[in-house]
Amino acid sequence: MAVSGNVTLGGLLAFSFINGFENLVSNTDTFEILTAGETLTGAFSNVASGEVLNSSDNLYSMQVYYGGASPYGSSNVVLTNFEALGSPPSPLAIPEPTFLGFIIVGGFLLRGYLYLINRFRA
Repeated sequence: MAVSGNVTLGGLLAFSFINGFENLVSNTDTFEILTAGETLTGAFSNVASGEVLNSSDNLYSMQVYYGGASPYGSSNVVLTNFEALGSPPSPLAIPEPTFLGFIIVGGFLLRGYLYLINRFRA
């Protein structure tokens, strides 16, 4: 985002990835997310310039730079140094083959037990 005038930062900064974009990002990529045409003042309440910020789902992190101490210019907000922190949750848990075997055998045993009970009741 480019702003032609002054910018005052404040509040929380958050980021997340959509549509698998995290699979295309490397740790050398740099994202300039805001450029002020004039001065950039203020600070985010949850991350100072140079600190690492976790993504909203806590699976990734990036280093945030802004203001006078930024190596990317004092009028820019930049995310860089991407790092994957963990694996995304699996959308479907597939049972182990052994566990599935126990379920099948258990079903046959239960069926046989119920057959015997019904036979002796009659």
